[in-house]
Amino acid sequence: MQINVTTDYAIRIIVFLDQAGVGTSKTADEISEAMHIPKGYLAKVLKKLRSGNLVDSVIGQKGGYYLVKDKKEITLLQIMENMEKTMYINRCLEPDYYCNRAATQSCKIRRYYQEVQEEIREKYFNISIEELINRYSDSERELLCKKGEES
Repeated sequence: MQINVTTDYAIRIIVFLDQAGVGTSKTADEISEAMHIPKGYLAKVLKKLRSGNLVDSVIGQKGGYYLVKDKKEITLLQIMENMEKTMYINRCLEPDYYCNRAATQSCKIRRYYQEVQEEIREKYFNISIEELINRYSDSERELLCKKGEES
């Protein structure tokens, strides 16, 4: 499973806006420059984040984008579900239970996929942005990589 670049940008934008400080907004130009996201692509990401009620914007000379919720209340899973078309590891886990063999009720492999899916959601993606920042930030290295550094 691999998240798309749009989702990666969204996560980094949320962290960047949090690091800007509570009540501080950042313009699209500031976000684009700091995160190395092309402006046209940034608009697409910010639109999705706004529709998911994760960020909002203020119009005007001192306007920009800011977090709607505290980093304690935003989970990686919320961002990912807002940005990704699907978060399921297999088609048979989708809400319509599609199976080309019509075996969703009896399939042992599907049951295993369900277990894996739940474990991924709960163990790895149900982490708050605050916990993510605290877990992987230290005084020597920022959570957000600078251009040219590995993530």
